Amino acid sequence: MPERHDNGFRMKYLLFLLLAVPVSAEEINSLRRDDGAGPEVAQRLRELALPGVEVIEAHQLLPEHAERLSHFKRAIFVDASVEEDLEEVALRPVAPDADAGIDAHASDPGGLLALAELLFDGAPDSWIVRLPVEDLGIGEGLSNTAAAAVREAVEQIQAFCVGA
Repeated sequence: MPERHDNGFRMKYLLFLLLAVPVSAEEINSLRRDDGAGPEVAQRLRELALPGVEVIEAHQLLPEHAERLSHFKRAIFVDASVEEDLEEVALRPVAPDADAGIDAHASDPGGLLALAELLFDGAPDSWIVRLPVEDLGIGEGLSNTAAAAVREAVEQIQAFCVGA
């Protein structure tokens, strides 16, 4: 069941915060510098305690998330990315995509939305926030690029959720 606020309305936003999209399972590691960007966004958003926003932190999207996702009006996926052409934080709509693929170990946001639509009769309006990162080497702490992206992502998400 969707969680409810004191006023009885279901949560308005669900934020899935992902670490950098791994090429392999070995790359998922909280001690890989900029992989910490997603958890940092999660922490800051939790501290803001935005009304109607639930934050879920996950290393990867799984088919099991589809049911939970189907209970929300809107969803924002946050993804740290090493894409070479990504130079700034980007908020883009994401739609259900049955061709995106769903498997037991990792799913694409579009594929997860398609699964929610297929199995649970609905998927929320959704967006993805991509964070540019540069250093996935062993170590702790964010690069300057990732730290700036975290600040910008939190500002964009807060403005988006408050303005909706």
